Amino acid sequence: RCLKGTRGTVLDEIELWACDFYKAPGYWLNGLAGTGKSTIAQTIAERPFAEGRLGASFFCSRDFEDRSNLRFIFPTLAVQLARTYTKFRSIFVTLVRSDPEVAHESLYGQMDKLIVQPLVESAISTVIVIDALDECKDDEPASAILSVLGVRATLRPSGTSAVGESQLQPTRNNGAKGERLPYIHPKSSWSKTRWTSVLR
Repeated sequence: RCLKGTRGTVLDEIELWACDFYKAPGYWLNGLAGTGKSTIAQTIAERPFAEGRLGASFFCSRDFEDRSNLRFIFPTLAVQLARTYTKFRSIFVTLVRSDPEVAHESLYGQMDKLIVQPLVESAISTVIVIDALDECKDDEPASAILSVLGVRATLRPSGTSAVGESQLQPTRNNGAKGERLPYIHPKSSWSKTRWTSVLR
């Protein structure tokens, strides 16, 4: 996590964004390796404002098979949301029973059925954190997740926020190239010199 007294401006900005009803639904933190993105994501998940609102998180890591596969992200987030919210759990259980192969669908299908539809139906306001997408090493590029998040972000219920970080930026055209999506709030990359006070 961030050391006490460091990165306060960035953390406060993200907190204000997450609490703004009229905000862009996604906040993307991008920057070079070693600039403290994961530290900020971890700290955000532990901030007081997240208590009672943090519904799910996924911290990718190339060192662990179950955390380096893009196709595990949405099913894992859905299970966590089901454990956190009773309304979501009821909808999720019904969905899985009627469609047991849903976890094998495309990333678009996974997010729509496992995340977006249950959130909309249950009208839950929550915060979701996804960290280090560039740590994933499966055959599908990490930019595919960014594309899915960008296209599907506007379908989420009001009050639901998604905080993500990677070295990539969410845009149209497969996420890694092209026009930046207007409903993803991007935080531009910082130089390493501005992150020397961050404990990794």
